[in-house]
Amino acid sequence: MLKKLISPFIIALIILPVTGHADLLVGINVGKSLSAEMELDGSRSSMLTADTDNTSFSAYIGSKSHKNNRISIGFESISIDLKDYSDKPTATGVRFDVDFVYTEQKVKPYWGIGFGVYSLKDSPVLVGTTGEGDSQKGFSFQAKAGTKIELVKKIEFDLSLQYQTFVWQDVEITTPGGIIPRKETYSLSNDQLTIGAGIAFIF
Repeated sequence: MLKKLISPFIIALIILPVTGHADLLVGINVGKSLSAEMELDGSRSSMLTADTDNTSFSAYIGSKSHKNNRISIGFESISIDLKDYSDKPTATGVRFDVDFVYTEQKVKPYWGIGFGVYSLKDSPVLVGTTGEGDSQKGFSFQAKAGTKIELVKKIEFDLSLQYQTFVWQDVEITTPGGIIPRKETYSLSNDQLTIGAGIAFIF
């Protein structure tokens, strides 16, 4: 399903610059959370919330339209440092973004929105269960605002502030004991406000 969604998108990003309708973009971004938290809610338990410290890296390919707006697809990896948890959960996935850029000056303010499809490794929900070691699938939504600064012709520096929220698939855990084993469904989500910096090459 994901491959069917990504393939035509990548083909379009390559064809547009070739046909002269847009410029090709290739770039990388790094991010650091200013605030972030993870929430675990059980069908039979009260909600638990924990602060996290997150860092991210992404690489992307995209296109720049004649109106200076950008559309891109990228791979992102997010390391989640959860207090009192020995492992570091890692979210990796593919994200789609659209940036709406203002002016043709060297300093260009912009805002953007997007979504992503991710996989969470070393999820705290699965620790101690038969699913330990598996990954949880999830979706993200992101909104951002920032500035693109032209360092030299065809090379841009990007500084942004981004809010990103994730919703992961529910997990049903059966706990033995008593006459009837206890079943409980857990929902996991997390969100982060990050500051990011990156560089893009325009072809």
